[in-house]
Amino acid sequence: MAPSPAPPEPLPDDMTYDAARRRLHMGKGFDDKLPPEVRANEVSGMNVLRQWFSYRKRDRAPLSATAASLAVAYGWPGDLTDEQNLERLFRLNQERAVAQ
Repeated sequence: MAPSPAPPEPLPDDMTYDAARRRLHMGKGFDDKLPPEVRANEVSGMNVLRQWFSYRKRDRAPLSATAASLAVAYGWPGDLTDEQNLERLFRLNQERAVAQ
């Protein structure tokens, strides 16, 4: 009989960004090579990454508010997943950077 897998880590409570290492820390985990432009991206005065994280932390906010806000602000479908919204926001940010 195979051993049982370890229980999953609890959802994180905090998120920090190390700009020098381009590393996003979320609880005990991290994601490397996150461009500072992604970390700083804002829509209607809200930091997109911080808003995204607010739905993935232990004490999370309801998701529908952000999806609805993005749908209204950009005319996107309201049923997009978080990942689809983030991909669209990242592409939009890249397009704006090129246009400048």
